[in-house]
Amino acid sequence: MKCTRMFCAIVITLTSTLFFAACDGQKATPVLELDKTISSEALVGHAQVLENISLGNALSRSSNSPGYLQAMDYIKDRLRGTGLRVWEQRFEYRNFFETQNPVLSMVSPEQEVYVWGTDYQTIAYSGIGDVSAEIVFVTPDFPPGVEPNTSTDGCESADFEGVDVAGKIAVIQRGTCDFSTKALNAESRGAVAVLLFNEGQEGRTDAIVGTLSADLTMGIPVVGIRYELGKTLYDRYAAGSATTLRVAVNGINAIASTYNLFAETVAGRSDQVVLIGAHLDSVIEGPGINDNGSGTAALLEVSRQLGLSGYTPKNKIRFAWWGAEEVGTVGSQHYLDTLSPEELRTIALYLNVDCIASHNFVRGVEDSDLSDTMDDPSNRYATTPAGSGTIERVLLDYFHANNLPTKPTPLTGSTDYQAFADRGIPFGGLFTELDGKKTEAEALLFGGTAGEPYDSCYHAACDTVTNMNTRIFTENARAIAHFAQYFGDRKVTALLDSSRANVSKHAVTVETVKTSRDRYHKDRMYRASR
Repeated sequence: MKCTRMFCAIVITLTSTLFFAACDGQKATPVLELDKTISSEALVGHAQVLENISLGNALSRSSNSPGYLQAMDYIKDRLRGTGLRVWEQRFEYRNFFETQNPVLSMVSPEQEVYVWGTDYQTIAYSGIGDVSAEIVFVTPDFPPGVEPNTSTDGCESADFEGVDVAGKIAVIQRGTCDFSTKALNAESRGAVAVLLFNEGQEGRTDAIVGTLSADLTMGIPVVGIRYELGKTLYDRYAAGSATTLRVAVNGINAIASTYNLFAETVAGRSDQVVLIGAHLDSVIEGPGINDNGSGTAALLEVSRQLGLSGYTPKNKIRFAWWGAEEVGTVGSQHYLDTLSPEELRTIALYLNVDCIASHNFVRGVEDSDLSDTMDDPSNRYATTPAGSGTIERVLLDYFHANNLPTKPTPLTGSTDYQAFADRGIPFGGLFTELDGKKTEAEALLFGGTAGEPYDSCYHAACDTVTNMNTRIFTENARAIAHFAQYFGDRKVTALLDSSRANVSKHAVTVETVKTSRDRYHKDRMYRASR
């Protein structure tokens, strides 16, 4: 093509990067579209390596396990030669996990074995032990108060005056103060175990699923039980019937060492860091490929392509692989705890990437401005840091520009964005849902099977590569790449300060629904039998 102007109108496509060539012999200027460099093959390849590592190490990548360390080595190896600056951050944490299912049973005057998961659950960071002893109640409220947290049972040392808990199992009602306070008060009076029973109001009747403070050294087993079981035991106790129970918690509750890993662009402003994070650790029950090998692999491929492309961002882009998320988001909390106020202010925003490939997925974008999910029972936030809505909008704009419908997901606070929210740092995230069941409306939008779990292998041994949906995995990874480049190229503070109405931001047309549904059913990686 002959040039008739100062610059040619020639566009050459090479490995998904556009190059605009100058007619006067000047060097071509690369114009990167980072999202187009992300392939399904590379993503699944990383995920398969993570699965192989986990399966070769007792099925797990728990934070201080050999599998975790090998996975970190794999990430560091794949980042070599990318031009990114890579470093580690070591930290210690209290590691709690059970090596066997807990036991709760009645020894006398009758024999009865209670059902784990229905009647009772271990309280995280419980002490380890196996005891059989009589039960004793402290100051429960029967019937329970109308409002939650009416009961003050076990919150004060004075509650135990006149109650002999020494050598016995203290049964204490939920309410008012935290579980740690109740358990510590009982332990200090000589109790050999603690049963915490739910308070009894609507929504507070199931077996308690909870945690003690991670920095607490608890020496006795602590188990949560359902309200009705607590009431039944109390009726026996109040009638003068001596009841002996067995409580056993088997596992490890000890200080362990692990580390976070970071990779960052050399170029870019250091006072407007774009931070994107995913936790690498899995639960001990499984290889954790959706949770969260999917986020781990996506960050690895996005960071690799960003580094290899020669892209020079205006702002530093930092990738983080967090440790110890599954035991209480410890890695991300530790990282922020170590930063000075000045260093905290350099983090312009945070994007969390956790579970982005559920096989019966929704295309979830965290509702960072709370405009859609404020009244959702799962939402734990009254407000979010200013600018969080802009993060959500950028993700929505990307998906909708590609004719892909989305769903706002409530902020549960149960993953690594919590630490950033607590410190006022704008945040957002991607999430394909885990332990609920897909609705009819969601099946219409995203395909899949209504009434079935989003991820039937959540926290289980079957959370392998075959549990993932490759299409949503790839779409989310490309959205992450777009996000990194979008904020890497712009003055972040100005973007976050801007406001924009979020009316019907997740609405899609009928044609969009049809297109998405048709594409979904063509996806051979979807396992309809799950």
